[in-house]
Amino acid sequence: TAVNGALSLLLKGAGYDTRRVEKRDVQGLANGLLEGVDLLLLAPGLSNALRETQLTIVRNNPLTAQLPVLTLSSAIGEALSGDEGGQELLAWPSPIEELVLRIEAVLAPATSGEG
Repeated sequence: TAVNGALSLLLKGAGYDTRRVEKRDVQGLANGLLEGVDLLLLAPGLSNALRETQLTIVRNNPLTAQLPVLTLSSAIGEALSGDEGGQELLAWPSPIEELVLRIEAVLAPATSGEG
């Protein structure tokens, strides 16, 4: 979608490598599609069913079960209370600076244990 493309460009501009997963590729999440990925960012506008499917696939795969997940939510009234089902939530749209800060916060626990 246009939102996903714009989001990808914003993240690339902020210095991140991105890899888009299209709806038709969802089953690939269990087959190495997320190899080398540090964070799964769920774009706004995903249906709850698709979001749950993606999270279930990621959480049921031992290689990605601990992968941090950040969900951008544009749903009015959706609870944005934090870690729900192993995911962080951020209201969208948000300034890119806020998104970068949240990404860094989500990634910090993973990188603090290295070295």
